[in-house]
Parts: sequence; C-alpha cells; structure tokens
Amino acid sequence: MSTDVPPVYTDLNGLSRLRLKAQKDPDSALREVAQQFESIFTRMMIKSMRATVPEGGLMSGGNAKFYQDMYDDQLAVHLASGENGGIGLADVLVRQLSNKPELATKSLEHYQQSPTLPDGKSDAARAALNASVKKPTPTSAPDKDLTMQFNTPHDFIQKILPHAQKAAKQLGTDAGVLVAQAALETGWGKSMTQTHGKNSFNAFNIKADTRWQGDTVTVPTLEFEQGVAVKQQAAFRRYPSLSDSFADYVNFIQHNSRYEKAIQQASDPDAYIQALQDAGYATDPHYAEKIQSILRQSTFQQSIKAASGTNMANKMQAT
Repeated sequence: MSTDVPPVYTDLNGLSRLRLKAQKDPDSALREVAQQFESIFTRMMIKSMRATVPEGGLMSGGNAKFYQDMYDDQLAVHLASGENGGIGLADVLVRQLSNKPELATKSLEHYQQSPTLPDGKSDAARAALNASVKKPTPTSAPDKDLTMQFNTPHDFIQKILPHAQKAAKQLGTDAGVLVAQAALETGWGKSMTQTHGKNSFNAFNIKADTRWQGDTVTVPTLEFEQGVAVKQQAAFRRYPSLSDSFADYVNFIQHNSRYEKAIQQASDPDAYIQALQDAGYATDPHYAEKIQSILRQSTFQQSIKAASGTNMANKMQAT
C-alpha cells in the first residue's frame, strides 16, 4: 500500500518541496512537473466544459459556483496524479523532455503488469482534430476495423509485425527496428493519430508535406528547436490501412536522398536508426537512443519471437 499523501490543490508548500526534490532527484521531479502541467491543462478543459452549461443550469448562485470551482480544481489535480494515469499529456512531456531513454520510454514490463494499456483518456484532448477534405488514394483494401485498438505492447507487436517484416525486407533491415520505431512514434499504438474516431494508421508519424495527395489529420505535436521543445500544430498523413502506412514508409525512405546513408547502413539496426536521426527524420536529439533502448529490452525481443511464431503458425494453418 502506498504511503504517499494524495495531491491537494491547496497545498501551497508543494513548490518548495518540488524545488528541493529537483536538487536531489531531477528525474523524479520531471515527472511531477509534467503532472502539474497536465493538471493545469485539465483544469482549463474542465473550465471550458463548464462554460457550455447555460446560466442557472445544474447549479446556480455564488456559493454553488465557489464550491464548484473548488471541486474542479481538486478534480484536475486528481485526474493528473500518477495513480490515475492522467490524460497522457504528462507521459508525452516526460518522453520528449527526458535525456534518459529509460525514463522517456516506458518498458514493456510496465504494461505487462496489468491486462491492458491505460485507457485512451488522451482521446478527449484530440477533440479538435481536423480531417482533410482530400479524397483518399489507397494502395490496398482498408483494414476491416477502422477503430483498431492495441490492448497491450505484445498485441501491438503481433498486429504490425507482418507489415514490418515485409517493409524490412524491402529496406534490407531488421523488422524489429521498424516495430521499435513505430512503438516510440505511437506509444505502442495508444497515441496513433485519429480522426472522427477512426485510426489514421500512421505508424511512423510521417508529416503531410506538399507532395502528399492523400488524407491528412492535424494534431498538436512537440518539436525540438535548438534543443527546446516547442508545441506546434502539424498535419500528418492518414492511410486506409497499416499496410499502406508501411508501404509509404518504405517509399519515403527509399526515394528521399537525405536518407541514402540510412539505406546503406540498413543491415545494422543501430546504425540505420542513427542515420535517420542524423538526416533529420525527427527533431528529438535522443530519438535514436530511445529506439535503441526499446530494441534492447529482453521482453521486446521475446515478444518479437513469440509474434513471429504465431504468425508463421497462422500461415501454415491457412495453407
């Protein structure tokens, strides 16, 4: 049983304690700062939702509003606390701002302690997503379930591994490195961009530039400018299926001269992903290190082997 005192929004000494903790344990303090930021963001969301209630609706009067504000402040702190998982913003901040891959990337063991991944509370923060009016140009039949969910990291690996194996063969690299890259980009599928409740299937977060003629989805994103994380709105490609996503990734890498060195070193997973970072695939200065950290996890390697065996058995039964 945890002995931690539940966070209270009226705790005025919290900042002083956090400053002291930052001096002794910066890594742990980063998580608390991220959770406080998420709490502020959650409070803004609650306030916006309250504003939609007509005057006199639900509760009215000065005293009721006073206690309602107190409740909302405490609710925001409670929702953002580590015990409740939050809405996912704190995890994104820690992943983007941490200089240590073991803190930035949650291990596979963390998710396997419970039957499912934390629920998609962050979907509420995606309510403002905008879908492009461009007509899709699919290269294959769309997946049957457009609201595909990835319940666990192993489930994520099992579902994308066949596509990763096909793409890796074309690139001359190991399928595991593509699975690890997709895991980092999408939070094991939990943070894969969506529009109108339907999956974008953008496993590698490839942005939609002027060359892209298919559908897009616009979402908030963190980009690093001179080592500093900056929040931006960006348009990303949207695909009819996972198969299309991996096919476009191969095309994106093979037909872009900036990734020529990555292609040349594709047989070495570490060198391949480092070359992608050096070529500017991602602005995160620790991008390659985080993917390599996932690759080195023993449970990740075990899940890859298990998924490979399952897929092979399914193929044999189908024939």
